[in-house]
Amino acid sequence: THDHPSSHACAECRAALMKASELYRGDFMEGFALRDSPEFEDWQLLQADELKRTLSEVLERLVENLASGGEPSEAAEHARHWLSLDPLHEPAHRWLMRLYARQGRRSDALRQYRQCVSILDSELGVEPLEETTELYEAILRESTTPSLEEHAEAPTVEPVAAIPLVGREHEMKVLHDAFERAAGSGQLVVLEGEAGVGKSRLAEEFLKSVAQQGSQTAVARCYEDEAGLAYSPIAESLRALAVNAAFINRVAPLDLGEAARLVPELEAPTRTPRLEGPGAQQRFVDGIAETILSGIGGRPPGVLFFDDVHWADEASIDLLAYTIRRLTPHSAMIVVAWRPELMPPDHRLRRASAHLRRAGNATLMQLGRLDRAVVGELVRSTLSDKAPAEATSERLYAETEGLPFFVVEYLAALKSERFEDVDWRLPGSAADLLATRVSSVGELARQVLVAAAVIGRLFDFDTLRDASGRGEEETVVSVDELVRSGLVRE
Repeated sequence: THDHPSSHACAECRAALMKASELYRGDFMEGFALRDSPEFEDWQLLQADELKRTLSEVLERLVENLASGGEPSEAAEHARHWLSLDPLHEPAHRWLMRLYARQGRRSDALRQYRQCVSILDSELGVEPLEETTELYEAILRESTTPSLEEHAEAPTVEPVAAIPLVGREHEMKVLHDAFERAAGSGQLVVLEGEAGVGKSRLAEEFLKSVAQQGSQTAVARCYEDEAGLAYSPIAESLRALAVNAAFINRVAPLDLGEAARLVPELEAPTRTPRLEGPGAQQRFVDGIAETILSGIGGRPPGVLFFDDVHWADEASIDLLAYTIRRLTPHSAMIVVAWRPELMPPDHRLRRASAHLRRAGNATLMQLGRLDRAVVGELVRSTLSDKAPAEATSERLYAETEGLPFFVVEYLAALKSERFEDVDWRLPGSAADLLATRVSSVGELARQVLVAAAVIGRLFDFDTLRDASGRGEEETVVSVDELVRSGLVRE
């Protein structure tokens, strides 16, 4: 009812919107039904839909209010909640892209666009609106354009200070030791760990440090929704490397020509034979592998990071395994990150890394969670005098069990609230990660997992079987699946 635009950073409106959003704890009469009463069902659905629309409007205004007030992190959390009500709602996708970009999280902003494209294609068979694509292209160019802002009066917000990387001194030393060895003989480092354990963050900090020494670096990420797109991460890595003119000069013309089949902007200086006839596929694979290895080879060695390779398409896995096996003669370093539960023992990349380990040119680094002392150090360095350090550390460790991604998300939430006001609900992006992990198992295993969660942190098999209402064999199969996925530890 205030006489100002909905985007105005009004503290009074913000408090009311916050309170309104917290009143909604779930869909109207969720889980309740009357048998043989279609009239009641129609009325119930109508009420639920109306309340959900109202919540959507509240969250939209709250996101605008917080963004205008210079709080992009908190705004993004409410934007994720808003998007969860209707994953097809493009304005919510665009707001998340803007907010991630304002925080300096460019890769998250681009990933949000890819999610938008994927869900619109799978659910409706349509492309995003033109303004969504324009926003994506502006972020891709890292340009500051009017399309990045929803409102002209919204202030420019500096990226939030990153939570310091602590508790990984040993792992960072292992990476730097491998980097030094790479000057004489190519090195592979595998970062293995569960979702949220900090593989990407560790690799990115390492890349920053070696880039300051003059090393050429590039990052290629694999996405679950792009597993059917052949050579997608390989092409991304080549584009990232090709911006450096020295990369082009180090590659043989024929090899560059083969790579140009994937990335035409490489502009091969010689004409490449058509991809047909005996040995054509071998020339293609070998040419791309040599382009990558020769291009990043040198003094100091170049470093190429492939993130989430468990989601890479089959063609990229073949080519990456081929490249890894030929890494040794080159002064170069490749870092790959994967989740162990998604990489079976006989996976081609596991076999390729084992081949290099036997030769002394590969390191497998298994990342664990943070201990209590490290969580306490993060609390003291991040929150300073904002909250009682000891009580916060203990509560934070109990809630997160030291999983770095959860720790960081909670710390971001704690920074924006008074300690006594924190309700310790799982932050939005952490809840998204958890939901993704749970959705990876089958329906039967999820039902058994729900029963296990109701029982508590610890449970025995007989109680789980009885509580879930499943038979002996069904429970055994479900527990085995949950253990393999890393959701249950035996």
